[in-house]
Amino acid sequence: MDTRKDDPTDRKEAAHRDGNEGEGNRTADRRYRERTEQFVEEHDTQKLGRDAIPHDEREARELKDAERAGKSRAREFDPEAEREG
Repeated sequence: MDTRKDDPTDRKEAAHRDGNEGEGNRTADRRYRERTEQFVEEHDTQKLGRDAIPHDEREARELKDAERAGKSRAREFDPEAEREG
């Protein structure tokens, strides 16, 4: 019978060998930041934001209905989602 305690160092080394960085995945973080920076440099984000605003009441209602439908399928209600801000 093996009475050794589970060594967290062994798990970290095994995860690293498998390519799994776990929480705080530095590779994914770096990739996200690089791609976000590239997007901001290549696009007029102010214009994209203005273009995303509903153009009339019908479009605003459709967007609100779509948002409501999506939220209705959520597992849990997030009270922070209802905050204005």
